[in-house]
Amino acid sequence: MISVAPSDFCFASDDESLAYLRDIIEDMMRRFGITRDESIDRINQAWSHWPSVTGEYELYREKPAYWAHDVMFGHDSFWWLSESERMRQGLSPLLRRPYARAHAAQPFAPADGFAAR
Repeated sequence: MISVAPSDFCFASDDESLAYLRDIIEDMMRRFGITRDESIDRINQAWSHWPSVTGEYELYREKPAYWAHDVMFGHDSFWWLSESERMRQGLSPLLRRPYARAHAAQPFAPADGFAAR
């Protein structure tokens, strides 16, 4: 099992969300052959607009494999379609999102009046 900490992410997290994020990261590593650091960077890149993933959050509505794909390809890529269905609908081949390491060095810092759980 890999280790993750709240300081790895640019959004607030708690013990429950860290365990779920770990599952997503491990799925990305296994499925796409990328490193722990690249997985974390890609999650930060994709979810930088979320202030928090704590409590009852939309994150838990889907399985880790869903989020692994969504982070890797982007929701607008229609990654869940088969290659034959992609061709039938005139969609381009599935490509990974560009990888930008810049998101790795931006840990979450709570704003005044916001306490991370």
